[in-house]
Amino acid sequence: MSYQFDSHMDTGNLSRKKWEYEIERTGFQDLLSFGTADMDYHSPEPVLDAIRGVADAGHLGYPHIRDSYYQTIEQWLERLASWKINGKESVTPHVGIYMACITAMDAFSEPGETR
Repeated sequence: MSYQFDSHMDTGNLSRKKWEYEIERTGFQDLLSFGTADMDYHSPEPVLDAIRGVADAGHLGYPHIRDSYYQTIEQWLERLASWKINGKESVTPHVGIYMACITAMDAFSEPGETR
């Protein structure tokens, strides 16, 4: 799948926290954002189709993570880097990047560590 990430979209009618909040907070209209919450380009059609499929099913809660999720990660890591892992023991799914970072920091540091 190829995609043009340099195309621009009209964002005038969108409410985007990373932009509107920071403009309001700082008063600067020409900010550079290094946030992770959303992107500044139109989402690819396969992503939009997947979201439409979930919305059409009518359930927007958190899904149960199936074994196929872990198996896909295991297969990808083995193909990409020749790593053999147990996905259920090695992967912790999160719904947000910040909670995932906190999990990683907890895993790789000790209480009271500052570096």
